[in-house]
Amino acid sequence: MQHEAPRHRRRFGVAEMLSRRELIKGTLATPFAIAPNKAFGTQSLKIGAILPFSGGQELIGNQAKLGIDLAITEINAAGGVLGSPIEVVYQDDQTDPKTAVERAITLIQRETVAAIVGPILSPARDANLAIHRRHKVALLYGASFEGGSCDQYLFNFGTSPNQELDALLTELQSQAGNDFYLFGADIAWGQKLFPKAEKVITEHGGTVVAKELTALNTTDFTTSIRRIRESGAKVVIQAFPGSRGLSFLKQAEDLGLFGKVTFACVGFSESSLGAFGPGQGEDIWVETPFVSTLDQPAIRDFVSRAKSGSPSGFVTRYVVSHYNAIKAVAAAASGKKSSAREDILAGLSGLEIDSPTGQLTVDPVNHCVNQSMFLAKTEKGSLRVVKSVGNIRADAGCALL
Repeated sequence: MQHEAPRHRRRFGVAEMLSRRELIKGTLATPFAIAPNKAFGTQSLKIGAILPFSGGQELIGNQAKLGIDLAITEINAAGGVLGSPIEVVYQDDQTDPKTAVERAITLIQRETVAAIVGPILSPARDANLAIHRRHKVALLYGASFEGGSCDQYLFNFGTSPNQELDALLTELQSQAGNDFYLFGADIAWGQKLFPKAEKVITEHGGTVVAKELTALNTTDFTTSIRRIRESGAKVVIQAFPGSRGLSFLKQAEDLGLFGKVTFACVGFSESSLGAFGPGQGEDIWVETPFVSTLDQPAIRDFVSRAKSGSPSGFVTRYVVSHYNAIKAVAAAASGKKSSAREDILAGLSGLEIDSPTGQLTVDPVNHCVNQSMFLAKTEKGSLRVVKSVGNIRADAGCALL
């Protein structure tokens, strides 16, 4: 059910930007903290970050770190938060929910962080929420959110199901056909996302010929690819994260499925392009909140700043969502004039900030972000915008009590 947005919200501008050489570069493989600017001489606002720097989701983990580092550098250069520096303590969850919980306990109890950004995968996020509820600490999530379970301690800075599916599925039905095959990992993301996708498809006269969820650690997708070919599907919607999802796409192309079937990937970003050789991985569709090739001044400027800290050269949606999450924590603390956990938690709901793609609002109804979205597809080794969808209000299929 749609709820009317409140008319009055707090709004904060983005801090003054830095030159490239001022970005922090730090290592990626081990937990560490970005040291606060010594000129402050006061206690820092400490934020935890639980990200996968090993275990199969490193591409996304490293992109998330790039956005966090950039935001912290800019905030400290502009004077910090309430006169104090902001710092981040990183932890590698190794793409494992149990490890993610252990890291959350360490950050909350030992490091006494004011909020935590991450993790990436839904099993780790859901496992960590119990710890956040117990200690009343905000969890800021920057990946694709499948919806269906809102929580007062969970703030989704990635995308809600309607933001990633509605315009994409409608466009694909007009471009490629009405018969869809839904293929994904057997985690909460695919389990909850695909029923929403099927609803949109059928409402527009399409058909889901099959839904398939397979183990997250799958490496050989030959049998699944054969089933897709035999199904008669015209479009495959994939929700399979990380390196295993890329393996599926590469195997599908190697087995001749590209060109015969149109592929769309939920959560796809530019960092995945390096997995394909010249002339490969063409015409993969996605609905996304950020495309680095978009010719807009704010995006060009952001990409320029972020690239100087990116060893891979990629700047993706995960850079932006985690950058926005850190900016939001700083804005919440500034708005409440307090960096206490409970005040940051209260300050995040209904917050407005300026992001590289325009205004972003943390919806007080479901704690997801209302944001600009774009339809894009891969073309000649890059991700290109097909059309702007506009600012889309998040519908998570749930609401806070």
